[in-house]
Amino acid sequence: MTDGKDLGHVKFESGLMQQAMFLPDGRAAVLVSDGRGQYRFMSVPDGKEIWKASPESRVYGVAIVPGGQILVVSGDEDTLKFLDVRTGRELRSLPGPWRADTFSFSRDGRVMLAWSLTGITYDLTSGRKMAPIGYPGEGNAGWIDAAALSPDGRRVVISPRGGVGSASRIVDAHT
Repeated sequence: MTDGKDLGHVKFESGLMQQAMFLPDGRAAVLVSDGRGQYRFMSVPDGKEIWKASPESRVYGVAIVPGGQILVVSGDEDTLKFLDVRTGRELRSLPGPWRADTFSFSRDGRVMLAWSLTGITYDLTSGRKMAPIGYPGEGNAGWIDAAALSPDGRRVVISPRGGVGSASRIVDAHT
């Protein structure tokens, strides 16, 4: 087993890293801290920081849109921010689910599913909300624990909060 060659360091004030991901080309990585919600964009392989952001609200989730040019960020407010991955500049924002922490995209990057306890699908070309995604039923107000968007962006598989005996289902992403 190797410890690996150290290529750089990033230190967050909270000391904890919540999320990390590489851009599709592997030449950069996004790191998100727990606590204050800072996020940083680093080059690979030298580990140098390219830019960082310290938003006023906590960051709950980040994702890279297919194509690798746009970073989606969700915080305490009910807004999804779309940032240029190379500069950190905000390109646009959309109303989003409260504290979205997970994202799924169609293969072509045109449709996005964002979810926390419920989900919303978006047409990213127009910026239009397509449909709320939930799980009708008893308890937990239709909350979902897991969801994924199909590669063609037409269907969503959802798993409801509720534990043993709860049935997952596949729903239309557009209605």
